[in-house]
Amino acid sequence: MVRRDTARRAKVRRDRERRIYKLFVTRNSEYLMRGDVCVGVRDRRSGTWSIDHEAVTQVVATMVHRQGERVRMHSFTPRVGSALYFARGPVLTSSVRAVRRPDRATYDDWRRAIDSLPVAAE
Repeated sequence: MVRRDTARRAKVRRDRERRIYKLFVTRNSEYLMRGDVCVGVRDRRSGTWSIDHEAVTQVVATMVHRQGERVRMHSFTPRVGSALYFARGPVLTSSVRAVRRPDRATYDDWRRAIDSLPVAAE
């Protein structure tokens, strides 16, 4: 009885997505997402993180797919060809060219950018 329960819990852990960070690559920028919240935007040309970008700290409201004159909105699922839409701001990105897991160097670079910010006085 104990073995069966342990096996079931192990299967649930394997099926659940552990990776919460995703990198959405557009023409000019890379959007680092933690779940459905944008935590950083990096300029693809310069490689610098823009922590004060309008999208940072925003939740993705929906994704937008353009087909000629038609615009179709769909849920926030990683899709190449659609744009991210952040309602507060509002911010609409260019079409997503790739969605991938950020490599360790990207994550560490983002952490250094965050850590270099001045601490707000209380």
